[in-house]
Amino acid sequence: MASPSQDVSHLSGYFSCHCPGCAEQALDDGGDGATVRDWSADAGDAGSPARDAQQGTADYQVVGLSGNNIDGLLSGLKWAGTQLTFSFPDSADAYSASYSGSPQALDFAAFGTQQSAVVRAILDQYDAVCGLSFVESTGASAGSADMRFALSDDPTTAYAYYPSAAEEGGDVWVHNGVPDWADTDVYAAPQSGNYAYHTFIHEIGHAIGLKHGHSGGAGNSTTMLATWDSMEYSVMTYRSYQNDPLQGGYSNETWGYAQSLMIYDIAALQTMYGADYTTNAGNTHYRFNQATGEMFIDGEGQGMPGANRIFRTVWDGGGRDTYDFSGYSTDLAVDLSPGQYADLDRGGSAQRAYLGDGHYARGHVFNALDIGGDGRGLIENAIGGRGNDQVWGNEAANILNGMAGRDSLFGGAGNDRLIGGSDRDILHGGEGNDGLYGGAGNDDLTGMTGADRLYGGQGRDYITGGDGNDLIIAGDDADRVFGGAGKDRIRGDAGDDVLEGGAERDLLLGGSGEDDIVGGSGDDLVFGGADDDSLSGNDGRDLVAGDEGRDRIDGGADWDRLFGGDGNDIITGGEGRDRMSGDAGNDRLIGGSDGDLLIGGDGADTFVLGTGDGIDLVRDFDPTLDHIDLRVDGATLEDLEITENAGGVILHGLHGTLRLAGVTADDLTPEHFILPEVG
Repeated sequence: MASPSQDVSHLSGYFSCHCPGCAEQALDDGGDGATVRDWSADAGDAGSPARDAQQGTADYQVVGLSGNNIDGLLSGLKWAGTQLTFSFPDSADAYSASYSGSPQALDFAAFGTQQSAVVRAILDQYDAVCGLSFVESTGASAGSADMRFALSDDPTTAYAYYPSAAEEGGDVWVHNGVPDWADTDVYAAPQSGNYAYHTFIHEIGHAIGLKHGHSGGAGNSTTMLATWDSMEYSVMTYRSYQNDPLQGGYSNETWGYAQSLMIYDIAALQTMYGADYTTNAGNTHYRFNQATGEMFIDGEGQGMPGANRIFRTVWDGGGRDTYDFSGYSTDLAVDLSPGQYADLDRGGSAQRAYLGDGHYARGHVFNALDIGGDGRGLIENAIGGRGNDQVWGNEAANILNGMAGRDSLFGGAGNDRLIGGSDRDILHGGEGNDGLYGGAGNDDLTGMTGADRLYGGQGRDYITGGDGNDLIIAGDDADRVFGGAGKDRIRGDAGDDVLEGGAERDLLLGGSGEDDIVGGSGDDLVFGGADDDSLSGNDGRDLVAGDEGRDRIDGGADWDRLFGGDGNDIITGGEGRDRMSGDAGNDRLIGGSDGDLLIGGDGADTFVLGTGDGIDLVRDFDPTLDHIDLRVDGATLEDLEITENAGGVILHGLHGTLRLAGVTADDLTPEHFILPEVG
């Protein structure tokens, strides 16, 4: 997903002219399939009366461009105060005779009950995202409110006035009755997701200081970047979808309009008035209903949209918050990054707003931008559903739970916790010290950077620690584990596992099962555990111990310490001066290059005369049990030269030399030697 986010900084610079005449320009919004009229200058002039004490108390300010993507929405005007009054006048007498254009004289009517309720709900949205608050004025004070809402036959659709000191500033007018371009009174019943509801959000945006995103204005010719100029990112643009040609108004389906302020609307408002971090500032839980489209906040329903559509942006002021999609059976794509979104039917159109002309909204639930990198506005956690979900975290410490299905979870930055759930999952921790839990199924876990904790759980898992000092517990079944860089601790647990430490000093524990373990570079500690294991220290000065079972142990390069443990083991020193001990069982010890120390331990052991340059020392040769294998060297008894000194005997083969401590030549008989095959 492409990211719309840019740093949103303090305002700088000013527009050229903000006289009362410019400030009083009204915005008549079509977008209805009929007339689309851009904002025009016929709503007032420089001679319009300034607002007096009986007509509102809020003053206005000039604001400048921010240098970011929100500039296409800034009218250049804002209210100076943070508390605004609003009202629903029930009489045209609430407006003065000098009111510009006199819309109150053209079939005036008060807002209906549903219209008023929707305005209150939408003002709550504005209140929730920015530093503004709204107080309703009633009775005698209704006429003096900063923002007044009424019906009139003057607007073809609806219009609003920017913030200003004139009487008209902040007022909203909506067409009364059935417009010429419609068959019904389209504004009588605004409901979440329909055109009327969207119109109310849009006009209130103008009244608070937002302009059209698709076109310039008198004080600001900047438009939204084409990539973000659509209803998916702003309710203030006429473009239903990206690159909408603006022919014939909005093309959305009946219930396919934005249900809230969208990403750039919120960012522009927060730039003008500051962000409201008190909104849902605790650990908030957002749940969405697959059957109705209703959003629930901490279990409380927010009202059902008119149809089963979800098309909204979420702003959250703080805490550790969660998107919960556990009720969904569709394949999800959820990105918690600021400016990204949750697609609740990846590859399909369920609950997706149809924007017209073959275009659907790219997502369902959009995330607000993180103003100034504050971080409090982030959504930290996500819970997937029963489908094959894709979930991306953000820079916070995320908890991502895939639940059922073949999920792909990507933690990103931060110390994240990723939970695969059942089925075959892919988990990537990203940056930070992450915890990855595969759960059931054959999972693919990658820690990436940081000191990660990776738990495969049940199933045949493929686990890579990546950079950093990782803890890896493979879990049940036959797993493949690679520690990567860093000082890793790796435990295979049950199953026939393949474990490789990678770079630096690692600790590897095979557990039960027939494991194949390689320490990698660095001075490693390798323990096989139960059953028949294959163990290699590889590079570095390693300690390798087979424990139980018939183990095959190879020290690899450098000076290693090798222990067979219980069982009949095969131990090879490899390069370097190694110390090896067969321990219990009938073991086979091979010194390799350089001079190694071989200790058979209990049992009937076999010591191999190898081909290395050094002299290997057998410290505990027992003539009653042990044997010497000449097959690697290739020597026969006739080739073998035996010398004796105070410390024991030395066997010189064709290529190698083996010293037996505490043994005399008389202790050795032909039966002690395993000879090469002849022929």
